[in-house]
Amino acid sequence: MNKQKDCEHLYKDASDERYCVDCGKNIEARLKYLRGEIIAERISYDEIAELQSLKRYIDKNDVQLLEWAGVEEKHGQHLTSSCTLACL
Repeated sequence: MNKQKDCEHLYKDASDERYCVDCGKNIEARLKYLRGEIIAERISYDEIAELQSLKRYIDKNDVQLLEWAGVEEKHGQHLTSSCTLACL
């Protein structure tokens, strides 16, 4: 089974739905699917990488997806995972 590559490219809004221009993935549907894989405890490393590439589209209050996407939390606000202790 061929997996689609991670979406780290052009995203656009169309008909009130966000989708990846390159592969046509609906981002909201994809995040919902990835949440289901997390809950079922069967998310793959490829899917975690995909989730990380979609982190800018995750609601700031969605702690579960933000944590799995590698976004760190500081005093109720999430920072990107590239932020180190030096910048805190």
